[in-house]
Amino acid sequence: MHVIKKIAFLLTITPFLCSAGDLVKSAIQHDEQLNIAYKNTVKILNKNQIKKLKKAQLLWIRYRDAVCEFESDLPKKGHWIKSNIADSNSLECISRLSAERTKELDLYSKLIGSSKKDIRNDQIIIGKSILNDKNAMHGWLFYGMALKTWPIELEESGQPNLYKRELFARSKTAQIWQELKANKAVTPDKYLDELVIIYEAGFMEEYVWAYIRKSGRTQNNLKLDKFKQWIFVNLPDHKAIIHTGVKVSAP
Repeated sequence: MHVIKKIAFLLTITPFLCSAGDLVKSAIQHDEQLNIAYKNTVKILNKNQIKKLKKAQLLWIRYRDAVCEFESDLPKKGHWIKSNIADSNSLECISRLSAERTKELDLYSKLIGSSKKDIRNDQIIIGKSILNDKNAMHGWLFYGMALKTWPIELEESGQPNLYKRELFARSKTAQIWQELKANKAVTPDKYLDELVIIYEAGFMEEYVWAYIRKSGRTQNNLKLDKFKQWIFVNLPDHKAIIHTGVKVSAP
């Protein structure tokens, strides 16, 4: 915080007092939010996970410094915010990357917290194949959460509409995986990446119907012919994962 105050002092002697002050204030706020997110994540980790997160955070600091140096030709010294950064590009870079990292840490906290809660209450059962894939596990954990939180829709028979349930869960999984990728919180995964592509193309309803689970009632609004043509061109080697390894109690 002392270093940031030095930046504020330097900026007060420039003609751009108000604008610079806002940038410094924003950088300080994002720095504080990042520290809070980091501490909140540490609270729910075991010792080994804390060690790994600390290492990851130090690597992220180096990454952030390198990016901001590239953008503003900054000197290579300092730890958090460098002592002689006085231009708006540098402060904007720091704020932007700190905000992105805060989102990543918040997502980690949600994933870990939800995972602990669900496993303790035996509400979501995670298969060994998923647990062994630490990268894809992030996406499939949210798939299980979506199955559990699905607002029940019934068939005419009075039974839960499992097509709608699967559509809800796969759509939520695609949205979460897309956000995780945007924040660089995960690495590529063939199936989940392709699920995002299908979702973005607007064919999730057709995909779930054709590949995963059909409803007991005919869906008249589906564009099945267009979907078949689209997936043949865009994802010709796609292999659907029907049995995900994630289970919850029947709705």
